Amino acid sequence: MNETAKSHVLAKQAINWLKDYYKSMRHWIKALDANFGQLLWYPTEPNRVSKKLGAGYITSTGFLVSWIWRHYWQQNSNETLIMVLNYDYEYPKDVCPVVLFARLKHKSLPTNMKKGGDAEVKATAKAVEKQLDPDWSSSRLLIEKALQVPSRTVIHCPQAEERKGFFEHAEDCSYLCVPLDQFGNDGALTQEVIEDVLAKLWPARTKSAASQTKALL
Repeated sequence: MNETAKSHVLAKQAINWLKDYYKSMRHWIKALDANFGQLLWYPTEPNRVSKKLGAGYITSTGFLVSWIWRHYWQQNSNETLIMVLNYDYEYPKDVCPVVLFARLKHKSLPTNMKKGGDAEVKATAKAVEKQLDPDWSSSRLLIEKALQVPSRTVIHCPQAEERKGFFEHAEDCSYLCVPLDQFGNDGALTQEVIEDVLAKLWPARTKSAASQTKALL
């Protein structure tokens, strides 16, 4: 077999590996949505996880996933929670890619719903995404900061210049990063991670819920 043929064989093996990897990522995203859904967090775009997915979407060779995101919102709230997995970021050697979770406070969001049925949820999600989508293009600065502290450490980033390219119009931002391997195989540990993320990003809400539970007991 000549070198050209060998390179094509290796490419085929790599593509097969990517198919398996993407399949595991779909399981992970499904687990994210299920766990957040139980807590009434809705994804802004349920059927779309990346703007850089699909052959020829950006260029004729742009068929690899550069980053994956999910943006969640809640009824009657001006706060959102975004999850970003950035594969474009150049991590140091042997450092596992991290998943960024950010709590964002916005001036106002169209999240008021009257009945909350499926059609209204979809329409509201579309309106929220339309307002927020143009406000971000990069998570590089936030990842750089997160890699300097222990994983799951909350970082408060209120100033727009501190998060250039990442929701600069948001009024406030707190975030943390979780190494991707901490979610377990196919997202088996996703529930534990999400509970910890929400407890750390919304500590007052968690304390309130704990107090109510204690009162009932």
